[in-house]
Amino acid sequence: MLESKYSFPKGKIEIVLAEKIDPQAQQTFEEAGYKVKLVPDALEGDLLKEILATAHIIGVRSRSKVTGDALKYAKRLIGIGCFTVGTDQ
Repeated sequence: MLESKYSFPKGKIEIVLAEKIDPQAQQTFEEAGYKVKLVPDALEGDLLKEILATAHIIGVRSRSKVTGDALKYAKRLIGIGCFTVGTDQ
């Protein structure tokens, strides 16, 4: 598939997957041409702020709490995926 000349290049989109998300997710994103970083623990405090400052997409499970205050640090964020059965993200 051809990328539009107006589309941000997939290879420059940084996806951060936290809390031991299934390795298949990383493989799927990488095969599609995205840059993926794995963080084994929950995103909290300064680590959450650092990730939000550079990531385009983050994927979290139930221990990471992405609050409105934390989103103030999101400079490039275009999406958040919540891989959990809870609804309090």
